Amino acid sequence: MMPAACLPAGVEEQQLLAELRRLSWGAADILLAYGRGEQPPYGFPPALSVDHGGEGPVSAADLAVNQWLLDGLAAAFPQA
Repeated sequence: MMPAACLPAGVEEQQLLAELRRLSWGAADILLAYGRGEQPPYGFPPALSVDHGGEGPVSAADLAVNQWLLDGLAAAFPQA
């Protein structure tokens, strides 16, 4: 049996799940736009460049999705 989830103070499970669902759909929109060669939504740059650093290649799409998720979670849960 898995232990119960431990959420930060002030974060309700259903609120978190709803926000994660919204952010996941936004991330999918970003990745699909890059994959189709279209202008990504939410103001991200259209060029799909790849940087080779750290443990492997990181594309502009990876960085855009990462920023989208971080910004979205910080805005939704500023107290966490």
